[in-house]
Amino acid sequence: MVNRRIFLVLLSLGIALGTFAAKKKGAYITPAGDTVEATFRVPVNLFAKTPNYEQLQWKVSILGPEGRKEVLGPEQASEFFFSFRSLQVRMVSVPNILNASNAGAPPGKRLFMQLVKGENIRLLRFYQYGGYAGTDPSTPDPVLKEAPGATEIYFVLQPDGSFYQLRDEELCDPFPDCFH
Repeated sequence: MVNRRIFLVLLSLGIALGTFAAKKKGAYITPAGDTVEATFRVPVNLFAKTPNYEQLQWKVSILGPEGRKEVLGPEQASEFFFSFRSLQVRMVSVPNILNASNAGAPPGKRLFMQLVKGENIRLLRFYQYGGYAGTDPSTPDPVLKEAPGATEIYFVLQPDGSFYQLRDEELCDPFPDCFH
């Protein structure tokens, strides 16, 4: 019982220390095409010191008037962008053709994907989280197995709004180096 409590406390502490939010100035574009400046609360992986793109695919917190926290989802913005260190981060709202969901919630109609490159024809990246494998029953103490991490899935978004998944480099005509 004591080992289980210690484990839960350490797990909670690890999760709490694993991510935090950094305030970054940027903007988002409404579905009507208006650009709105905002301060984003960007979830950051403390160990990797990079934005947590997996979380940004579903929503992002912004500080609204009077400093109140508001949530911006893929239904409220066609895209949002900010700078993180020297990296320009741009997330684009697209239909959820993967039928993906966040943490077991029902899949939404739209989600954000990271814009990797391009303006007219765009290369987008989706981060599919593999999750934890569970506990290791061969040990006396419950220990989480190593997480497989995220799988990156690439898409090309055409000017007409259609897009397709890239399965290998042969489909990367507009972006010959898209997997590099």
